[in-house]
Amino acid sequence: MKLISYTKLGIILSILSILAGAFVRATGSGDGCGSTWPTCKGKIIPQLSDPSEVIEFSHRSISGILLIVTLIIFIKSRNMSKGTIVRTTVNFLTFFVVFEAAIGAVIVLYEWVGLNSSLPRIIAVPIHLVNTFGLLACYAVLYKVLLNNFKNIKQLWDRRFVFVAFLFLLSGATGSITALADVLFPSASFYEGLMEDFDRTSELLTRLRILHPIVATGLSVALIIESRKIQK
Repeated sequence: MKLISYTKLGIILSILSILAGAFVRATGSGDGCGSTWPTCKGKIIPQLSDPSEVIEFSHRSISGILLIVTLIIFIKSRNMSKGTIVRTTVNFLTFFVVFEAAIGAVIVLYEWVGLNSSLPRIIAVPIHLVNTFGLLACYAVLYKVLLNNFKNIKQLWDRRFVFVAFLFLLSGATGSITALADVLFPSASFYEGLMEDFDRTSELLTRLRILHPIVATGLSVALIIESRKIQK
């Protein structure tokens, strides 16, 4: 297989891994394999006797295949000259994917899953998501570079793009906190939830929910401004 074919496969696996991870969190199945990693309840191939175990093991399997594909891409890229845009992008990609696996391992081993609402989990969740964005972005950049034979990274973006991308990452990070808060501490109504956001006695996760709509609004404004510049 050519490098671009492995890159396409990596993009597909990345998206599947993200969807599977979201399903794990939404169903509270993060502890489906217990506190063992990379095995599932101490076994390479578990019995898959309950739904949470199936969901978590499926997520781990997809992520494991993604790691293997990424390592193949890394090995193949060693044939290219140092400093080339492809090799540099692959280096970043490999870092993000390996770090993704490391974060996942730490979250499982320290049991920052299920209904755990500790501060370490509050910190780990947005880092995990931003890192996921990073690896997906690297895969997208790598595919674009290979497809169009770009030689210079400046052909891909400018300062305004970097600023909007930063807001996007921040919006995603705060959104992950909001999603976790909604799962662990659901509100009976919108009004009740809004009051809880500003209540000093509420859980830290609940009070952090307000950050997401603020950042998301800023991102929306930035996108509108940029779109108008493009139209002109």
